[in-house]
Amino acid sequence: MNELGWHGWLRAWAPALLWATIIFRLSAIPGDQLPPLSGWNLDKLVHGFVYGVLGALSWWGARRTFARARSVAQQVAIATTLTAVYGITDELHQAFTPHRSPDPFDVMADTAGGLLGALVCVAILARKRKHNSRAREVDRGRHG
Repeated sequence: MNELGWHGWLRAWAPALLWATIIFRLSAIPGDQLPPLSGWNLDKLVHGFVYGVLGALSWWGARRTFARARSVAQQVAIATTLTAVYGITDELHQAFTPHRSPDPFDVMADTAGGLLGALVCVAILARKRKHNSRAREVDRGRHG
């Protein structure tokens, strides 16, 4: 472990672990008890959104722990890979859930959502840094 210790790791990864637990619980609901999702590929959009949140939370955990020294691209790749692997295990879990079945297209939607979730976090952080940099420049101009 790095300088964070196990408490730091737990704080960094707890949100992603909690969200993964929620996904697991939702996947355990028998298919005949789920509301029908009408509309063109609405199911895939739901998968993308749910796994987008997991991708964002995984990016946060990766960035706060073992990926801090890595490039932004590597941080996004780590978050996306973790999300994709969890999506695969989620689909395997559904094979054992009544009235549910694994769908490789769900895994693709999960992976795409995870990637987008991580990229949104990177964009927010970049925008925040740019704003803070401009604020410092303005502040220096007033006091310089």
